[in-house]
Order: sequence, then C-alpha cells, then structure tokens
Amino acid sequence: MARSFEDFCASMLRVYGRPEAIAYDIAVLAQHFVEYFGLSSYPNLLELKLVLDLHHQIVSIQPGCLGGLAACHYLDRSDKLNIEYEGTDWLGRNEFSIVHECYEAIQETFEVMTTGYKAYRDPTNLCMKPYADRFAAAVLMQPEVFIPAVIETGLDVCSLRRYFYNRSYASVAIRIKELFKPPVVDDGIDFLIAIYDRESESEPQDWDFNCNSSDFHAGCVVKTSGIRLSRSKRRVNLKAYLLPRRLFPVRGEKPAPGFIVDEIIQCKKPVYFENAMFDLLGANEMTLLARPVYWYGRLAKVVVIAVRRKDSGLLQKQLEGLSQLDIRPLVYIS
Repeated sequence: MARSFEDFCASMLRVYGRPEAIAYDIAVLAQHFVEYFGLSSYPNLLELKLVLDLHHQIVSIQPGCLGGLAACHYLDRSDKLNIEYEGTDWLGRNEFSIVHECYEAIQETFEVMTTGYKAYRDPTNLCMKPYADRFAAAVLMQPEVFIPAVIETGLDVCSLRRYFYNRSYASVAIRIKELFKPPVVDDGIDFLIAIYDRESESEPQDWDFNCNSSDFHAGCVVKTSGIRLSRSKRRVNLKAYLLPRRLFPVRGEKPAPGFIVDEIIQCKKPVYFENAMFDLLGANEMTLLARPVYWYGRLAKVVVIAVRRKDSGLLQKQLEGLSQLDIRPLVYIS
C-alpha cells in the first residue's frame, strides 16, 4: 500500500501528540521512518528511488545541476514533492542529501498539519541542520548494523564509510559519537576523533603531490565528555586531568606543529602512539592513531583517533589492517 509523508506525520501525531515530542528525537524518528516505509538496513540510492519514488510515489527523486548545492526539494505545479540532487556529486553524498531533504519535508508537513508549530531553522541559511544531517546518518547507518561494524573494525572510520556505501568521513565519526556509548560499551570509555581535510579549490586529481600542514584543517572533531582540553594553548599544562589544548583541535584549526598530524603529513604513513603521556603523574595516558587517506595518490585527509590507554584494545582490529605502521611504545609530550 502506498504511503505519503502526510500519512507518516499523521501516524506520528497520533502516537506523540505534537511534533515537538518526536521531530527532534532523531534516533526514534529515523527508526519510525525506516519501518513505516519499509527501508532495508543498508539503504542506497537505487532503494531510495524504488521505495520512495516508484512504490510509495511520495516524491520524485532525480539528478540536477544545482551549482554546488548538494540537494533541494520543492513542490511542482501538481503539488508533487520533488527532490533534486547534484548529479555530479559522489554517490554517498547523493544518498545522504536525499534523506536530509526528506527530514526537511517531514518537518514542513508537520508545520502544515499542526497549528502553531514552527520547525527549527538555522537563522543564517534557513536550513534544518544539524537535525536533518543527524536524521540522514541515522537512516543510512542504522544502530543494529552500525554498532557491530564499529567493534569489528576497531573504530576504523575509513573501513566503516566503505562498509556503508561510501558515507562521508564526518558523518561516520558523528555516528560513532552518537552510538558508541553506554549501554553499548562500558561507562568510562572516552575517545576523540579528528578528521583533517586538505584545502584546495581544484579537483583532487589535479592536486600537487607535495603538501604541508598549512594545507590542512580539522574539518570534523568529535569527542566524548570525558575528554577535556585545557582552555589555553600555552605550552605547559598545569592540570593533569586536562589534555593540552595546543595539540588537540577544535573544528577549523590547523594541525599543531611537531605533533602527530604534522608528522603524518611529512612521512605519509600511519603512526601509532601506544602510550602517550601528557603529565608526569600518568593521569592522562592516551593511545593515539593517525593515518593518512589518499585520493588519486595525493594525501587528502588525516584521521586521528585517541582513546584512553586502558581502552587501547578497541583499536586492535584497525591496527591489524594497517601496513607500514610506525609504532611508538612510549611517548611523553609536555
């Protein structure tokens, strides 16, 4: 039986009363969406078109030339919902963008159906980020298949994105942060994932083979609440329970000179700090893994994962799959 977004929203309102009670509970809303429309555990572009477009006839999904915009949605003259995605983008981004647009269409349907309801929009661009992005990640990387894959790969962002149809590195890292927590894992397991992106206006195949740290910035940084950074970037860290702010980034920052990311950019091979000490008391013993990502033979990204020394076993599966791994048993960093 064909179902519409109006049918879906009506079913949510019967259960939850008002949109506010479900529209921002992203995990639950995504689960309802998958079950209601009969999506599989691994939705891809073909399935999205077959299920949402051809079977339910909810929306016309088609490629377009959007001038850099990832996707958009609109009603045509017959009030049929259309989603266009940038035809020149890579497949994983297309799928993510389509589900992102579905979330926005659901919210707009709630607005029509519910007196006084206004969905959250970013005042700078009227987009429904970050909720729409989280919804897309939850639909495309569902917990019952994603969590076992995280454990089996050893928190390997690179393998996970391939496993789930080339999701973006950032969306995989964010999904790990959302799901890899109690009761899935023991309380007290902390980690930080930072993804450094190469900055360039040209296409990757046209990049120079040589690059340096100034060409990179932290495009995505996620961490658990137990990973605490010092407030300033001063060289000496006087509080043992804080990690040095000058070494661990926030989003948008360049790699710290002389630290593990800077070294990766120079040596072009993965580096593993088995026991990195940041204070003499050993209160902040960490295990760090940094690995390069290549596109067309050029260094495109550096992925950094940091966990507590006691939890280093979480990375074992990932370490086993890395060639030319430079292992440093003990590193003291002031």
